[in-house]
Amino acid sequence: MSIHPTLATLAALALGALPLTALATDDLDGRYDVGGRSIHLKCEGTGAPVVVIDAGLGTAPAGDPGWLGIAGKIAPVTRVCLYDRAGLGGSDPAPSRPRTSKDAATDLHAALKAAHVDGPYLLVGHSIGGLHAQVFASLYPDDTAGLVLVSSTHPDQSKAWLAALGPAKAGEEKAATEARTFIGTVQTNPAKNEEGLDIVQSAAQARQLHTLGAKPVIVATHSPRFRMVPGLSEPMSIKLEGETQRLQKQFLSLSTNAHQNIAATAGHGLPHEDPAFVVANILQGVAAVRGIAAPAEPKATSGASTPRPSYDACLQQANTTADMVGCANDEYAFQDKRLNDVYKKLMSTLPEAEKTTLRAEERQWVDGKTRRCKPPRDGGTLAVVEASGCAVEETAKRAAVLEKRLPKASQ
Repeated sequence: MSIHPTLATLAALALGALPLTALATDDLDGRYDVGGRSIHLKCEGTGAPVVVIDAGLGTAPAGDPGWLGIAGKIAPVTRVCLYDRAGLGGSDPAPSRPRTSKDAATDLHAALKAAHVDGPYLLVGHSIGGLHAQVFASLYPDDTAGLVLVSSTHPDQSKAWLAALGPAKAGEEKAATEARTFIGTVQTNPAKNEEGLDIVQSAAQARQLHTLGAKPVIVATHSPRFRMVPGLSEPMSIKLEGETQRLQKQFLSLSTNAHQNIAATAGHGLPHEDPAFVVANILQGVAAVRGIAAPAEPKATSGASTPRPSYDACLQQANTTADMVGCANDEYAFQDKRLNDVYKKLMSTLPEAEKTTLRAEERQWVDGKTRRCKPPRDGGTLAVVEASGCAVEETAKRAAVLEKRLPKASQ
């Protein structure tokens, strides 16, 4: 597991395997026949593997600013295609409902062949798009170079969530009842979701994917601090997210060449909340397909602007609010010492005028951190957890800023 690798390093690795002529573009943006209907594909760049993006429920990536921005970062490295599922964006609606992941996968495969976009493909699936990508890999193993699963739906997700919520009880919190209803209807009744998707049948199809052998699987997971159900009590939220994180780890069993990266703060909406994280994971997949070793997990040493990976690991194991606050307190102690150490080094080396400036900066930073990380009075235990995490992140960022000012010999 790692926090996301650097974009520059991954791009350099991926580009290093290509001849210069492979950087020429070969763009297309059109509708392609899939048996009397048209599916919209938008592709740019040149190179292998071809990255193919399938977005979350109701999202047409070929017209989505977040996904277009991500594709723009991938295109200089390899060819990338955005796929609008039936009834979304520039694609015609399907003739019948309900639909399944198999329908989405066969539409995509037919459209790519009609557009003469040859594989193998590195399939990138976000949310429900990840379920479709798993089914594609099961149906077309020879055309699958690997998977990048971005906060992907797991085939057993609904079952695990319902088990975590437990049976309905008299007097239970309203959010738990609403969550159970959502899972039991919107996710299982095709008439209740905007694409008419039979998610139960789609999950059964995805379970047919047992292994990709040694083909790369990159698991890009949202932060364990994300809360899927607003208003749910913190102990129940932690339990629900714990199940989600457990299932995300299960994706690693799909390949002997699987890697998981966990976002520091971003939630389920990774393509829009932290597009750089998504780009880094895709480029890691490209490098892995090309047989190039990805960079080692970054260490929280001089210059690291995020908390240590051990902090996220601690949060994943937390069962209560107190556990999460304990994780934050331990990491804060580390980052605070790191910040104080670099501050002392600077104060021992800077000219007097610069020391005065640094003191003023620190007072301003402390005041700003206090404002940004102060929990609301009525925010409850979740607000305390978020405030603790905020203090950790702010302190890590400030330490990184000051470390950059140190003379190289002092770092």
